[in-house]
Amino acid sequence: MPTLPPILTATMQQLGKKYPGLWRRIDQRREQHKDSLFFCGASDVFHAMGSEYSLDELAAAVQKKRGAPLKVMKDLVRISVLAPWRTGMGVYRFDPSLYQAITSTPMEGDLPTELLTRLPEWGIYIELQNAMFGEHKLLGAVVCHEESRSMRGEIGISMLLVREDHDFYPTDQRTST
Repeated sequence: MPTLPPILTATMQQLGKKYPGLWRRIDQRREQHKDSLFFCGASDVFHAMGSEYSLDELAAAVQKKRGAPLKVMKDLVRISVLAPWRTGMGVYRFDPSLYQAITSTPMEGDLPTELLTRLPEWGIYIELQNAMFGEHKLLGAVVCHEESRSMRGEIGISMLLVREDHDFYPTDQRTST
């Protein structure tokens, strides 16, 4: 079994200290909705954080690209992806020859996006090999399926690309079904 990525466990610990009771409240929310398709949306995570800012203040800070709430929004994005991964903490590592075959395959035509609904866990961590994003080496990606979008007729995934310097790039992908 692969070891847990230290950057992810450290980030979860830091967020837990910054927002006391965060992971307990997220676990409670997940338990309340264990029989539904819905896991835990951004507004649920926001309320679990106990932020001093409103969602409107966060949106305004993002729009202006400045202000203290922007840091809270960065935390919100990280927590929204790490919360589903935290339930199983799955780490997926490909054999180097398979990884090479996958990454060298051209992506042409319509991709079977419905496969995104069949991820083995709510969130997974995929180790990347020799991957770059701009000038930064990537260690891996935390990927989670967004159940709330599937109920609206969209297939969505959120990802945190984990950089070698221990920073993150959040990404958001969606397509209509």
